[in-house]
Amino acid sequence: MMEGGSIAHQIAIGLGAAVPSDTPVFIRTVAATGADPLLGIRGTETVTDVLMVPRPSIDCVGLKEIALSNGRLVDGDLTMIASAYQVLNEAMVIVYSNEEYRVIAASPVRIGGRAVGYSATLRKRVRTD
Repeated sequence: MMEGGSIAHQIAIGLGAAVPSDTPVFIRTVAATGADPLLGIRGTETVTDVLMVPRPSIDCVGLKEIALSNGRLVDGDLTMIASAYQVLNEAMVIVYSNEEYRVIAASPVRIGGRAVGYSATLRKRVRTD
């Protein structure tokens, strides 16, 4: 047995240290219909924001992590830990503090083969339209 308890106990302590965000966090979905860029026809867009419950833990990426990332992380990137009920992937847009963030990396956190959460790296989205 490890000093300080089992591995499951240590993970529970680590997840308990992840404090949920004070600010509501949303998953944004945009549905576009009727557009044809070749003909110059603008379609209609419907934007839907779904509140993430329970709220995920969000924190800034540290300078040490940026330095060790070989250019994959930049200043301003965020890390997010979400519950297993909120499946994250790179096609998602997250709204946090009225800013849009792209999911640039996401992976499940597994214990004994079962997903207990998701870890993601977020980057502020730059809009060009």
